[in-house]
Amino acid sequence: MKLNKLLSPSILAPLAFTMASAMATENTSGFTLAVVEDATGSDEIIAGDYHAGLASIASITADKKFAHFTSLCVAHIKTANLASAETACTDAIKAIPAKASRGRHGKLLKALAYSNRGIARYLDGENLSAFEDFSKAKSLSKHTLIVENVTYFSNNRLPALTSDFSNELTAE
Repeated sequence: MKLNKLLSPSILAPLAFTMASAMATENTSGFTLAVVEDATGSDEIIAGDYHAGLASIASITADKKFAHFTSLCVAHIKTANLASAETACTDAIKAIPAKASRGRHGKLLKALAYSNRGIARYLDGENLSAFEDFSKAKSLSKHTLIVENVTYFSNNRLPALTSDFSNELTAE
């Protein structure tokens, strides 16, 4: 699925998104990760060759761009390097200019980055932090991917979170 029709030409125009399913890795089943199409390493990541994707990303200088950090985030999640994934997801969130994040499309980009980081945190057993990320993602966008990830998290989180959190997260 591509989200390129949702992106404004004025906001990160060359980006197109695809959703990388957790098909090859059991530890992310149930969640859907967002990755930027045609970014360095993204083709390998989408194809499931996460180590080759990481190698491609490592071969370029980090340019503080959203696409770069998003690809890095997803590759690290898929290779179970969750601390690095969280850092890369955080960098993706920070890479969206404040001006861009005020518009609908910028909010979607930021929501996707928060959702990805929520997945990394959930897989790392950080349920409260994951809850905060999924809550932030849902407050920024009601995109299907976000809603599905929030629902999966709500239904599968560790018992450490109370039903009050679940009710708050799933409330419309």
